[in-house]
Amino acid sequence: MQAPVTSFRIIACMYLPLLGALAATERSLVKQPESKVGQTKNVSIIYGVISVALIAAVITGQNINGQQLSMKSDIWLPVFLLLTAIGVYRKTRWGRWLGYLVSIPFFINVPVGTFLGGYMLWHLTKYRGSFKQWI
Repeated sequence: MQAPVTSFRIIACMYLPLLGALAATERSLVKQPESKVGQTKNVSIIYGVISVALIAAVITGQNINGQQLSMKSDIWLPVFLLLTAIGVYRKTRWGRWLGYLVSIPFFINVPVGTFLGGYMLWHLTKYRGSFKQWI
């Protein structure tokens, strides 16, 4: 004689997989600590320091590789770099895309620029889920 199927067994067979899936998604929704979302803030600080130094060089009219810097034509690039550093530091989506745009030309400046550009691209891609806000 076979044992009767109880309502507990039916509920267990139906709802345990759903509870497991719910627990798995709940764990993925828990916010990660700030230290586990990459080093984009550190690299954005470095980008900010570079941009402030370039802005100071443009304002004072310095020569870089024999080229005289002028306020009219050379100020836009350091300001763009500073805006990118602020956006990445605040983890905005537009900051992430500007970070991609700024990091790619950094590869030309071997060896430090290659390291910074590659490091930033890697972290922007790996931790893209932490860039949620637009403003």
